Amino acid sequence: MNSSSVSQVLNSKIKVFNFFAFVFFGGLAALFLYYKILGGVGFAMSTGFFGLTQGIINLILAVLSLGLAYVACKSQRHWIKPVFAMLSILLLGVVFNQLNIWWVKYNEGLFIGGGVLKTLTVDDVLYFTLYYFITAFQLIFALVLALSYTISSILGENHSNYLNRFSLFSILKPFVFSVLCVFAFYHLWN
Repeated sequence: MNSSSVSQVLNSKIKVFNFFAFVFFGGLAALFLYYKILGGVGFAMSTGFFGLTQGIINLILAVLSLGLAYVACKSQRHWIKPVFAMLSILLLGVVFNQLNIWWVKYNEGLFIGGGVLKTLTVDDVLYFTLYYFITAFQLIFALVLALSYTISSILGENHSNYLNRFSLFSILKPFVFSVLCVFAFYHLWN
C-alpha cells in the first residue's frame, strides 16, 4: 500500500471519528439541555457550583490550541516542531486545569460518591454525573491529542508520518466543541 492510499484511508477514518465525536458531545449537550429546560427543579437549582474562572481558563486554552493548530496547518515545515510542542503544552494545561476543578469538587464532597452528593436529589446527581462524564472524555481526548502532538513535535512531519498536522487539526475540533459546551452549560449558565 503506497503513501497516498494510506493517507486517504486515514483521512476517511478521521472524518468518521470526527462525525461520531461531534454526535457524542452534541448528544450529551442535548441531554443536558433537555434536563436543564424540561427537567426537575433540583437540576436547575444545582447550577452555580462551578466557577467562571476555571471555565474561562479551559476555554481560552482550547481555543488557543485550535488557533495554534490552524497556524501549524499554514506554517512552513521548520516551524512545525515548536508549534506542536506548544500545542501539547496547551492541551496538558487543559488537563491539569480540569484535574484541579475535579480536586476542588472532591474536597467539597461534590464528586461521584462524595458525602454532599449523596444527600442531594436525583436531579442534582444527574447534573454532576453529566459533568464528570463529559469532562472525563475531554480528559482522555486531551491526553491523546497532547501525546500525538508531543510525538509529532519530537519526530517532526515527514512523508512517512501519516498523522500529519491537517489530521491533528481536524481531530482537535470536536474537543474544542466539547470544552465550549461545558463552559456554556456548567460555568456560564447559572
